[in-house]
Amino acid sequence: IGSNFDAVWREYDRGKAGERVMRERATQMVKEAPLILDPLAYSRRLVVEVFHSPPMPGDDNDIFLGEAEAEMYLSPDCQEKVERRIRMPLRENRAKRERRVAGEVLVSYLWIPECKSEAGVVIAGELQVTVISASGLSAIDWTPSGRPDARVQLSLWPTSPSSADGSLAPQVVSTAVVLDDASPTWEESFGAAVRWHKDGVRVRRDQEREMRHSSTGDRGSIATAAAAPAAA
Repeated sequence: IGSNFDAVWREYDRGKAGERVMRERATQMVKEAPLILDPLAYSRRLVVEVFHSPPMPGDDNDIFLGEAEAEMYLSPDCQEKVERRIRMPLRENRAKRERRVAGEVLVSYLWIPECKSEAGVVIAGELQVTVISASGLSAIDWTPSGRPDARVQLSLWPTSPSSADGSLAPQVVSTAVVLDDASPTWEESFGAAVRWHKDGVRVRRDQEREMRHSSTGDRGSIATAAAAPAAA
């Protein structure tokens, strides 16, 4: 009876893990859809990741504590300065770490659009993002206090894709580490000069369109091959 129970339980675990992977993939597809349809959406994208970073050399010691994503409002109207705060509840990413997460990060941003830009620039200005604080972060079981040594890693996309090949890379910055605190305060600001040109956006959009068509064609070929009768 015990061995049968173990087998059933293992099968149940595999089923739940599969469901979780499917949910994560579906969530990722929903997040990426606007970026594929409109590459300019990257300019408004803000991604935060929280890590436990103990005072030991090497990034291998970092423990993922959760991530969050938000869309900023960057007005193209040069008369409209934008200043907002965002509470970002952290979520799991089992591809990065098999652990539950908790807590939220509070950030603010200041957007000052540029009034005069050269031809072809679709949005330009100065962006300042401030990581204010976090609260209720997950415990670290093997530390004496159970509280993390927390830092926030911030990803922004202030520069448009390359007009040559459509490549697009984020600007990644990190706060200092606050030791032994599940609700740390940073008040650290990071600046970025935002400049997106229509040529890079067009190249990136064309690439995404070609990739979608190629993917659709591949699936159609597979379906046709599967439906074809076997040769005599």
